[in-house]
Formats: sequence, structure tokens, C-alpha cells
Amino acid sequence: PMKSIKKILVFILMVLSHINTISGQEKWIVILPVNQEVHLYEDAVSHTIKHTIFQDSVFEIYFDAKILTSTPLRFEIEVSSTILPCFPDVEITTIRGWIDKINCGIFLRNIYSPNNNPNRPILNIYSEPTTDSHYITLTGYYNQLVNVLDYSGDWAKVIFYDKGKLIIGWIERYCSNIYNSCT
Repeated sequence: PMKSIKKILVFILMVLSHINTISGQEKWIVILPVNQEVHLYEDAVSHTIKHTIFQDSVFEIYFDAKILTSTPLRFEIEVSSTILPCFPDVEITTIRGWIDKINCGIFLRNIYSPNNNPNRPILNIYSEPTTDSHYITLTGYYNQLVNVLDYSGDWAKVIFYDKGKLIIGWIERYCSNIYNSCT
């Protein structure tokens, strides 16, 4: 009975976190790059370093970053480390600071062609954060980490290169965790 209660509780927590993610209340990013220092600044324009973050892929020490505010070049974020069962003595702390947008990313998420053909994944890039806006369709499997420039509701504005061409636009399907394990 205790194991079933734990399973039900875990399931409920997973559902609640998914609802929170898709509801547009909170926006998260992946901090880039891994295995290098990333600076968090005192404010949106200064070069005064408030904190330095180092994500370690060898020991799988990563940080979750929630966006609080946005300016043209930086996001104000709240950072906390992921929970690591293998390091129970590690103290989890939360810090705030401003990060350059070049160090902020999300993973692209494909959809399938209108016939739901799994052999033809596509990615629609919109000019505005609405399906009523002009869009281009990229064909192929897109599961890459790209830079995020802004958010509007449940949409993310991204920038990346595809086959040598610069792509800037809005997407409605993305993943914002370091393991790219969103559904």
C-alpha cells in the first residue's frame, strides 16, 4: 500500500509540474555552455559579476533557471541546482542574477506532417507568437539546443542556423530542461 501511495504521489507531482510548464506561468531555460563558467550579473546592463555558475557534465551537476524578467540582451533569472540523489550532502541554494541571452537555450520539438507521418517530421517557425502569422516549415528531425531570445505566453522566440541559413522566429513546441526529456 505504501509503494502505491508513493507512485500515485509521484504521478500527481509529474502532472502538476507539466501543467505548470504548459500553462505559461513560468518560463525556464537551459544555461549554456556546459563545462565552462557562466556569469550572472548584478543588473541588466552592468558588467559587475554577481555569481559564477559552472555546470559539470561529468558529475551531472546542472542548474535549473527560471526567467523572472527580460530585457533586449539579458534575462533576469532565478537559479537552483537539480536534485542529485547521488550527492545527498550537497546543499541546494537558489540565487538570482542577470544572464546574457547568448547563454540561454531551449530544445526544439518537432511535429509531424498533417497526415501524422512519423517519417516526415516538420518544424514550423512563425513570424509572430500565433498560428495565424506567416510561417516557414523546416523538414527533418529538429532536436537541437538553440538560443532563446524572448517569450510570449507559451511561445518562445529562437535563433539558430539551419543548413547555413540564419533562422529567427517563434515556436510553440520546445523543451527547457538539460536532459531534453520533455514530452
